[in-house]
Amino acid sequence: MPRGVKEPVGRLRFVQRALGVLNLFLVVPFGLLALLGRWLPPAICVPCTLAAFALPWLLVLPTLFVGVWGWRRSWRGVLLNLLALAVHWPWPLALLQLHPPKEAGAHSISVMSVNLNEFVYARRPEVTALITFLKGHPADVLCMQEYYELGITDSLPYAAYLARELGYPYHSVTETSKGVGFVTFSKYPILDSWRVASPSGVYGAQALELAVPNDTVRIYNVQLPSYHGPGVAPPSGNTWAARVEQNMRTLQTTWAQHDAHTEALLRDRARTTRPILMCGDLNQQPYGYVYRTLRANLQDSFLAAGWGWGSTHGWGLTALRIDYIMCDARFTVQGYEVIDNPLSDHRAVRAEVSF
Repeated sequence: MPRGVKEPVGRLRFVQRALGVLNLFLVVPFGLLALLGRWLPPAICVPCTLAAFALPWLLVLPTLFVGVWGWRRSWRGVLLNLLALAVHWPWPLALLQLHPPKEAGAHSISVMSVNLNEFVYARRPEVTALITFLKGHPADVLCMQEYYELGITDSLPYAAYLARELGYPYHSVTETSKGVGFVTFSKYPILDSWRVASPSGVYGAQALELAVPNDTVRIYNVQLPSYHGPGVAPPSGNTWAARVEQNMRTLQTTWAQHDAHTEALLRDRARTTRPILMCGDLNQQPYGYVYRTLRANLQDSFLAAGWGWGSTHGWGLTALRIDYIMCDARFTVQGYEVIDNPLSDHRAVRAEVSF
């Protein structure tokens, strides 16, 4: 064979081998880390939790390699990457559901969760916009996170003012840190409320007991710490290495708080036999340890009755599903929707559940 023909073939083989090595060393380690991230607490293995959090982006790699090896007719390469995708199945269903709408049950409760992103109520026009938004999406129980109780309006604290304007006869405010906290509005009597959290952590959860028709329901209004909230050290250093080190420390600090709050929530849940509804901002995607642990014995309303994309924060490649409504098996999820919220960087979520 002429010399000029051998060179391209040799180069092609070299490129194919290089791709094989790259495929092996990218897909296998990251896939394994993401798998371990489902089972290891965040404080124990930060890289595992990070890989689980980034799972949708990581699985772009084996998807692309399936195409590459299929084009090259390298069936071993195709099989390896299909196996990597199969191990994490059904991860796409955590973001996309196509459940048809259902009719509301005879004893149904509508629940809505809204992260206000530290919405400042001191500016009256924004309060008016918030009330207009909430009136457009009525719910029997409205849970808000990152709520500030600031000032007096019409001789009322802001929570009481909102309750009056929205037509809720009952509400409860739980402050957690620096004035920020939770507020829950309800059409049903609130029998009791308390904070559930790690003693050393910020945020956590507001727990309530509501007297609904023929039963008493336990509600958890949850906010796990964000990645720039209280308790997270400010950035230091300008070099690339310093920024990476700081970001890893931030993740470790934040996820340690997630882990501690998760344990506190599980202990509190174990002390009740009431039907449980849990909603709020977990600041975790549905692939890791925190989500898997908190969802134990609960239904994810989006998986049970969602329609379309379930992302609640960000858009496009940065879209995340970090806001949830969950309930135990004594409820039937009749409907679920994600609602655009122009007043926050989080979209609101709303579910209809029945006994």
